[in-house]
Amino acid sequence: MHARTSGQNNSYNEFFKTLEELEKGLGKRVIQNMHCHVSGIEYGLKGEKNHCNLQDSDFKYKELMKALKDFGCAGIIICESPALEEDALLMKKAYESY
Repeated sequence: MHARTSGQNNSYNEFFKTLEELEKGLGKRVIQNMHCHVSGIEYGLKGEKNHCNLQDSDFKYKELMKALKDFGCAGIIICESPALEEDALLMKKAYESY
């Protein structure tokens, strides 16, 4: 959603609200079987231009990890950053810190 809105939907409250809407519309099962793709995004005039590393982007991945943990999500996160191993570890450490 962050990429599709050219950088919006980028705060803990927005992430948490999205999870609430998913659960309300699709049920608890979707929260327990999440599948999402995460990376930093470089934007162009028409929206998403490239994936970039999390620390080189405006994406508040730590707030996303906190929202996922607080909401009790389970499932899979696919890291699409150019340095995917490094960014996957950043997300894992952020998730585990909450």
